[in-house]
Amino acid sequence: MVRSTASAAAAGFSAFSLLGLFSALAPTFLGTVMHEHSHALQGAVVFLLFAVGTLTQLVASRFPSRPVVVAGLGLLLAALALIVAALAQAAITLFLAGTVVAGVAVGAVFLGSLATANRLAPPGRRGQAISTYFVACYGGLTIPVVGVGVAAGFIGDFPAVLALSILLAGLCIFALASIAKAFTPGRAVMSQ
Repeated sequence: MVRSTASAAAAGFSAFSLLGLFSALAPTFLGTVMHEHSHALQGAVVFLLFAVGTLTQLVASRFPSRPVVVAGLGLLLAALALIVAALAQAAITLFLAGTVVAGVAVGAVFLGSLATANRLAPPGRRGQAISTYFVACYGGLTIPVVGVGVAAGFIGDFPAVLALSILLAGLCIFALASIAKAFTPGRAVMSQ
């Protein structure tokens, strides 16, 4: 149960880190890196991420949680690559593509990892497992964003985002490997 909760928490932390990054820093990156100073456009990009994430959850709720979270984690890796490439090239089109992919990824990861944590927790410890999951999510919403903000003051915006992206990619890979191992045919999922 601990490994399953840890992989779900790592997935949630990664997804919420990307949400926090967009909510707090995307308007700044659009203005400083891509020279898009329209507050309406900056707000629309953040809204786009949340709207796509919400729609993804509505659609993905019909599917089993494992393929949803696995697909979401794979898309989160792609979204990180698109966002880093967009910032490196100051390309608004790549940034918007990364925003849409990130919205799908965040919606899928959140829905799938929460369902996984809930399903795999023993009934008597379900509250503890879900509380742990949400602590990881809300930690992901705040801690990396503050870290990127502080690091950007010392090393610049792009290196700070690149460092966070590498960290999040590592967490995604950890969660993917843990989820794949937990659901290997012939293994008892609850024994973890």
